[in-house]
Amino acid sequence: MEEIMADLCGTSPEDPLPVWVHGSVGHCFNQLILNVIPHAILALVSACYLGTPRSPVPGASHRSGWKCRIAASFVLTGLPILDIISAAITQQELGTLYLVVLASGIALLAWLTHSLALLMLYRSTYGSSRGPAAMMLPALFPVPALIITLVWYCQNGVAWPHLHAAHIFRLSILCLQLASLLIYVIGYITPVASRQVFCSINDSWQREPLITESGIPAPNWQGVAEDGESWLSRFSYAWMNPLMKRGYQWMLNRPQDVYLLPRRLQAARVRGHFYSCWQEKAALSQEQEDTISSTSPIVTESDGNGDASPSSGSPCDAQKAVQLLSVLHAAFGLRFYSLGLLKLAGSLLGFSGPLLLNLLVSFMESHQEPLSHGVLYALGLFAGSFLGALLRNQFSYEVNKVMLTVRAAVISAIYRKALWVSGSSLAGFTMGEIVNFMSTDTDRLINFCISFHEVWSLPFQFAITLYLLYQQVGVAFLGGLALALLLVPVNKVIANRIMENNKEMLKHKDTRVKLMTEFLCGMRVIKFYTWERHFSARINACRAKELQKLRAIKYLDAVCVYLWAALPVVVSIVIFITYVLLGHQLTATKVFTALALVGMLILPLNNFPWVLNGILDAKVSLDRIQRFLELSDQDLHAYYTAGIQRQVEERKKEGF
Repeated sequence: MEEIMADLCGTSPEDPLPVWVHGSVGHCFNQLILNVIPHAILALVSACYLGTPRSPVPGASHRSGWKCRIAASFVLTGLPILDIISAAITQQELGTLYLVVLASGIALLAWLTHSLALLMLYRSTYGSSRGPAAMMLPALFPVPALIITLVWYCQNGVAWPHLHAAHIFRLSILCLQLASLLIYVIGYITPVASRQVFCSINDSWQREPLITESGIPAPNWQGVAEDGESWLSRFSYAWMNPLMKRGYQWMLNRPQDVYLLPRRLQAARVRGHFYSCWQEKAALSQEQEDTISSTSPIVTESDGNGDASPSSGSPCDAQKAVQLLSVLHAAFGLRFYSLGLLKLAGSLLGFSGPLLLNLLVSFMESHQEPLSHGVLYALGLFAGSFLGALLRNQFSYEVNKVMLTVRAAVISAIYRKALWVSGSSLAGFTMGEIVNFMSTDTDRLINFCISFHEVWSLPFQFAITLYLLYQQVGVAFLGGLALALLLVPVNKVIANRIMENNKEMLKHKDTRVKLMTEFLCGMRVIKFYTWERHFSARINACRAKELQKLRAIKYLDAVCVYLWAALPVVVSIVIFITYVLLGHQLTATKVFTALALVGMLILPLNNFPWVLNGILDAKVSLDRIQRFLELSDQDLHAYYTAGIQRQVEERKKEGF
């Protein structure tokens, strides 16, 4: 480190960074400490304001002080470039070129970031004031370094009558920097208006006309998202740019300002497609019932008058035979299962990282392969990581769209059943249970979409990772694998405890929602009799039991997170110790590759119990929803027809 500092500063290794030289501050200390560090602070502080949103009020900021500060900042951005050019000409006389390039380069980056941040603040609500003081104070930190540098140039230059043009140029740059900072300070202390005008974010759309001057309704921006876009736009999400731009301009104030869902994700289309698949399954089930009844011996049933009639499957029985899972499979199965190809490709590209890392480290150790091989390994490592991340992102996005369609289909089916079922059949379910069907149980059911692909991909990743780890460290990987496998039963026990607490929490939640519904429906009576404390105590008791189970779940989650965080380190240590005890020698290639593979090995081991737990939760919720959907619909036609026939028979009896 001392040699690097000595080469950079042009000093001796014994004292590479002298603070005081010949009665003044050392030039290298001034550049590295008093110049680089303040500019780095300025860059960090300015970067925090780069995301300041634009002001919703047009023309809110037109102060001359802001314009002076922005102009001075851009001038200070360009001066370090000129300083580097002049230093390249006079490097033999005025110091090392690398030191000047380092200091001026960081100054260039700092003032460029500061200029862009000032532009963002100028267009925001800060434009009607001086802006945050945290932006102004770091801009003055480099002033001592500039003054010391100016004195250093004057002391180390030749006599003033014989100054070279390059010396005069660099002195002029320093003077311009100090003058620009003075203009910056003057722009900041310029008086501001005593009154600031703010308006609601809703004013912009409240002033929009509903009808134009020609009598034609004003056009609406709202469009359909994603439909008709190219594959490149879908992969890069470029179709979101207009929406992001409108959000940047404070134009997202109403639901009509955002995109509509793609047509295949709209609730009406999803409900129609799902209901048609349900009808097909019901018709198929009815045909099977008719076939069985026609091939089996005729079974007669006696009516109330003693007459016998052959029995047959009713539409209600066929409806009960329809399984929700089979309907979801028929409606969305093809698109859902095809996403497994994206998952497989993303998983395979994930293994390219450790393999190419192995080749790259071997290339750096051997020094025998040509340079082009190292470049190809590095490019392959980047391309594999980039494509893998892209495919995994697309998989998550497409799975979320499938989950959205499943949610819409299940909620619409539950809502339709609640409207069509008779009151006597609905008496077996409380209002809280029905609400939980459409919220908690639906959420658990759609989580199956993610868990299903994880069930087959995690063992696949686990097997390939073990094979690659065996290729690197041989049988030494068994020590770490044994330790990891010992934690699988622990995770399974924790997962079982979490599932049990989840079931208990759902029961208490159903009870609480039922009590809240009754409380709100009978609010008038409760107020009349002043029963608020009694009902509040009952609701709080249910809530306390629910929170107790939730607390237990979160503590168990914390234990799992701790095991997940500590396991890679412990497994790596065990593998390396076993490898050394077997008489092998560790190399950088094996260490880096083994660490990468151990990181990939821990993920399946930790996630698999949770995936199984998610599938079990989805199965429980599916059974709960299936039990509700199996209720018989009320036949309104038969109900009203029976009433008319009864009236006709009564009139006939009265006529006789």
